[in-house]
Amino acid sequence: MKKGMKGILLCIAMIMAVMFAMAPARTVHAATVVDSGTIYGMSWRVTDAGVLYLGTGGRTETLNAGTSTKSYSTWNSFNQYWNSGSNRFNLKVNVVVVEGTVILKGDVSWMFANYQGSSMYLSGFDTTNVTSMDGMFRDMRNISDLDLSNFSTPNLTSCRQMFYGSYSLRSLDIRNMDLRNVSISGLTSMLYSRDGRSSSNWGLTKIVLGPYFVFGDPTSLYNPNSVYLDNAQGSNTSIKQIQKDGYTDSLYMYGWINRDRGLGAYSTFASSTGDYSINALARTYDESMAGTWEWGYASCDVYIEYDGGDGAVGSMPLQHVHKDVASYYDGNWGSIKLLNNTYVKPGYEFDHWEMETPYSGTRSLNEGITIYWPTYKVVNSGDETTDVRLLAKAVWKKRDTSVTMKDGAFTFDIKAGEKATFNDIPAGTSYQVYELTPDGWVLVQQENASGVIEALEESAAFFWNKYQPGVTTVQFSGLKTLDGHPASEGAYKFELFENGTVIDTATTQDGGFIQFKVIEYDAAGDHTYTIREVEPDDDGVDYDMHEETVMVSVIDDGAGNLSSEVIYDDDGIKFENHTRPGILRITKNADVTEANKDDTFTFEITFSNENGMPISDNIYWYVENGAEGSAE
Repeated sequence: MKKGMKGILLCIAMIMAVMFAMAPARTVHAATVVDSGTIYGMSWRVTDAGVLYLGTGGRTETLNAGTSTKSYSTWNSFNQYWNSGSNRFNLKVNVVVVEGTVILKGDVSWMFANYQGSSMYLSGFDTTNVTSMDGMFRDMRNISDLDLSNFSTPNLTSCRQMFYGSYSLRSLDIRNMDLRNVSISGLTSMLYSRDGRSSSNWGLTKIVLGPYFVFGDPTSLYNPNSVYLDNAQGSNTSIKQIQKDGYTDSLYMYGWINRDRGLGAYSTFASSTGDYSINALARTYDESMAGTWEWGYASCDVYIEYDGGDGAVGSMPLQHVHKDVASYYDGNWGSIKLLNNTYVKPGYEFDHWEMETPYSGTRSLNEGITIYWPTYKVVNSGDETTDVRLLAKAVWKKRDTSVTMKDGAFTFDIKAGEKATFNDIPAGTSYQVYELTPDGWVLVQQENASGVIEALEESAAFFWNKYQPGVTTVQFSGLKTLDGHPASEGAYKFELFENGTVIDTATTQDGGFIQFKVIEYDAAGDHTYTIREVEPDDDGVDYDMHEETVMVSVIDDGAGNLSSEVIYDDDGIKFENHTRPGILRITKNADVTEANKDDTFTFEITFSNENGMPISDNIYWYVENGAEGSAE
């Protein structure tokens, strides 16, 4: 090493030494053993941290319990710490840990019965020589997940009520348990973990079984000589039912499912026999079915038929949703999103879907809502085990088609695919249709948005939109008149400015309608626009040269949804041109004499507009003498 490098390392070492010297001292308290002992040759100790250690790390010990009948009190030396009030230290054990290897021999029944802690780590147990595990894990109330995958039991002869009453237990791994030498009576209620006092405690929902696991004689639901792999959903009072064919039978769409192997043992009920076969897995289990089993929903196909009702036109597809096997806690299994209505009923508008339930009548459901389909009555089914058909009926309400006009304008609402028809409009009436495009939609094309109603002719306007979330749009429209009447198509031109730059031009459409292109916004902000008319070279017209100012505010709601607010002046976008007036001069010529030179002549004049209607405006006139109007 170079000399310079040694100096650097020395400095670093000195700095670190100073830092350690300056750092405050940390005191780490090791857990203190408050009690210890030996039972049947196995050492145990309890610490003030609430941990029970069985065995000794790095060593192999043997617990030889013999064949004598055991009880809860057999293990009182350490189970007194299951509850703080049962020992002189007022200490409760929350964790059990096997250190090293502990070989269990003989009868270890009731060893952990009534344990109230939350964790157990028992992988250090060797159970190959255990003969009885009756009640070994009975009445544990706080364990939800228990891994006993190391429990190999080729010599086991009894395991009555091994997990009885441990109603918080949801997941259990006993893949290596061998029950081939256990008598039928020795299997009594081994896995009965449901709490009969509370419907909220449903017992096991996941279990890992091995090839040598047996269920005994599960020929009856209440046969005491069986393992009794139960689950509260299996009771006839809490299981959710799918009513079929006039409520004669019920199809229970869940049971024990092995998704890895595509196996299922589903619970069914037949009203004719009253047979609740919730132990379907127990009835069929053999070594080929070893693996992970979950209490869940069966695979099925759900169909929803949509009925538009009397007078409705159109059609809707038969909705089909395949529901694959799923755990009981998978809420998506029962979820289906209803389709949006596409039926049309003249004079009416769609209000809601109506679906029937087995027991509580009908329910009103909005289109697009997500429902839990097992709640609703099955009206028809093909395959009794997998196919379910539901019916949604459209409910309509009378559409209010009256309008209130203000300054000759009004608004109305229609949906995609609908048409609005306005009858008995006088011929010669000009119209302009302007779409107030909702946020998230873009107007991509329109036809005949303005025009003049012709006698006995139908004028048809069309609008096409596309859905584009995160975008908002505006479109500026106005009116051009000449002498108070709609200007003709293409007669006048207008420019749209933003920041002094022309961004669009528009000419008058039929009916004097002015409309610029759609402007899209994809970000929040404020915009100011100016609209003005381009003056052509026509001395016969006085042009409206004022400028219209339009302000647009684009707002983001914080969730990426944009909306726009447009501010016009009081009369909107309106330009009024006027034809410059002309002169009518009437000259009177006559042969006069001295005797009749003062006679006057009376004339009648009628003024009418281009439609033949009289003009009522005041007209001022004057008389002048000259060569063209003199008397001779």
